[in-house]
This record gives sequence, C-alpha cells and structure tokens, in this order.
Amino acid sequence: GQPGELRLTGMPGTPIDFTIERIVPLANADQSGNRFRVEANPEVLPGSLRPGMQGVAKVVTGRTSVLQAWTGELVDRLRFWFWSIGL
Repeated sequence: GQPGELRLTGMPGTPIDFTIERIVPLANADQSGNRFRVEANPEVLPGSLRPGMQGVAKVVTGRTSVLQAWTGELVDRLRFWFWSIGL
C-alpha cells in the first residue's frame, strides 16, 4: 500500500504515480545489488506507455535520523537480549 513514483527512460518528463500491491520475497542478485520483484498499480496510465519500457521507481519507506540508522540494529539486539533474560 506504499506510494511511489516511476520515471521511464522513454518518458523522463512524465512521472507515473503508483501504489505497491505485492513484494515477491525472492531476491535476484547482480553486480549492482539485490533486486526484488514488486507489483504495483499505477494511478493513471499514460497513452504513450508501451511493453518493455524500463525506468527507475522510487518508494518512500519512511524517514529516520542518521543516529538511528547507525545504531538501530544494536538497539534492537539489546532489546532482544534484555527481553530474553527477563528484564
């Protein structure tokens, strides 16, 4: 249900807003990193859209501080450890 924006290389001046419907939990690894297949529904389909067009999509997942991004995993591990020993 998260919103996003797609920019196609063939239509760089026409952003396409979409809503995510499903994320397939299987990653494909390549030289530039891991990629996940995502299924989404566009808000409006432009008439010049054609099969095989490629582009870049961006999804806003939330905001966090730099400190929280750096220490978040450590805090989660400490919380789990305290919970596991009964504190």
